[in-house]
Amino acid sequence: MLNTIRVRRYKTDKTQEDLARIMKVRTATINSIENGKTVPNLRVAMRMARFFKVPVEELFIWEAEDELKDDSDDNPGLM
Repeated sequence: MLNTIRVRRYKTDKTQEDLARIMKVRTATINSIENGKTVPNLRVAMRMARFFKVPVEELFIWEAEDELKDDSDDNPGLM
């Protein structure tokens, strides 16, 4: 999943540390999200959308291969 967080953060003149403090997460979490290593939970995604004043869909871009990924191994409670 791609995201536009780094670009939006630069446009608002915020560091990763600033955004982490505002989102109430660790700086490493912001770094992982920006680099596509982590997808934030809904609470953090919604906070980011509100902070940047955009819909969540403008922050996170769903890719075709995301749709093909089988998440059942990652989430055994889901079918």
